[in-house]
Amino acid sequence: LLRMQVSVDEIRARNEELEEMRDLLYEDEGYLKSGVEDVLRPLITTSSTLEDDIANLQTQISNKESESKQLQEALERMKKEDKELSLIKAELKKLKAEREKYTAMQEIVQSWEAGTVILPGFSPKKR
Repeated sequence: LLRMQVSVDEIRARNEELEEMRDLLYEDEGYLKSGVEDVLRPLITTSSTLEDDIANLQTQISNKESESKQLQEALERMKKEDKELSLIKAELKKLKAEREKYTAMQEIVQSWEAGTVILPGFSPKKR
């Protein structure tokens, strides 16, 4: 009976030790959870901030792409207008040459009509 009593006392003592160890484990688990939460909280906040930053950058990229497309379209229009302007300039140059030719011919005719220039085979008009 004494042996059984010693065994029961040993079992109770061992049980108390195990309960203390369990309590310590629960405390450690609480500290660990708290520590993990302390580590994760800033990471989650940082992650959220990074997601916002990424979204903002994507918006900026989209805006820049749109702006670039508009500038490219404007450049194409300018190139087309430049070609048209070159054609207009060439036509204007031709018209100026024609006008100079016409003016020179008009001066010759006026001189001929005034009798100051003699053209072979033509006689001035008499008014």
